[in-house]
Amino acid sequence: GAVVSEGLGLPAKAALAAGIAIAAAAGVVFALAGDDPDAPVRERPAPAVAAPVVPAPEVSAPPAPKARPSAAKTPAARESVRPSPSTPPPTPTPSPSRPRPAPAAPQPSPSRAKPSPAPTPTPTPSAARPAPARGFPLARIPQSALGDHSGPEVQTWRSGWVWQRGGLEIGGRWYGQGITVNSRSSVEIALNRQCTAFSARAGVDGLSRFTDGSVRFSVYADGQRLWQSGALGYEDPAAAVEVPLTGRGTLRLVVERAGGGALPTLASWADAVISCR
Repeated sequence: GAVVSEGLGLPAKAALAAGIAIAAAAGVVFALAGDDPDAPVRERPAPAVAAPVVPAPEVSAPPAPKARPSAAKTPAARESVRPSPSTPPPTPTPSPSRPRPAPAAPQPSPSRAKPSPAPTPTPTPSAARPAPARGFPLARIPQSALGDHSGPEVQTWRSGWVWQRGGLEIGGRWYGQGITVNSRSSVEIALNRQCTAFSARAGVDGLSRFTDGSVRFSVYADGQRLWQSGALGYEDPAAAVEVPLTGRGTLRLVVERAGGGALPTLASWADAVISCR
């Protein structure tokens, strides 16, 4: 029997053990009942088939992880071989140092503040400039006994005959304006302004073509003679007249005979202008 049981597997052994247990139980029941004839015959229950006990499969533990081979120890670096004291260490050659450029001077940042306006220079009071001189041509100044005293005026009650002309000729030259008078004449002019000068061209007028006489011209201011010409005849060129009148109040133009003549002679002050302020 031992041989047979060894050959059976675990399930067969379990089933056989269950059968033996059932038979033993039936024998115990039969012995207790005896041979009592009056005892009711009981129906035997069908033997319960016990389910074979299936042993739980053995769970094998997972194999322990194999120990990893430890990393090979890195041998410590050996010390560098020191040069023998007999050999001197090489002397490093210093590299030529480049001169560093001087740092640029910092430029001041432009200020956002508005620059204050430059003060307006106070004008230095200068001497008042004199007004420019104004010319008063004798051909256009008024002739009046009293006048309005606004400028130079011919005073008729102290003057002889005066012909104011727009154009005349002296010594073969033509002039734009002037006055013509007799060979013996005087013309009195009130200046009525701060006048500075009198200028003219004086000579025998071209209308006296057949005259044989000569004349002399003179300029007076406030009764003082300031200029006088020589004797001038028909063919002589006009004499230039330039007389200062600063500080004067009156001007007088005088013509006189310088030589005899049978025919009348006309004298002219051409381009005659009084300059006043």
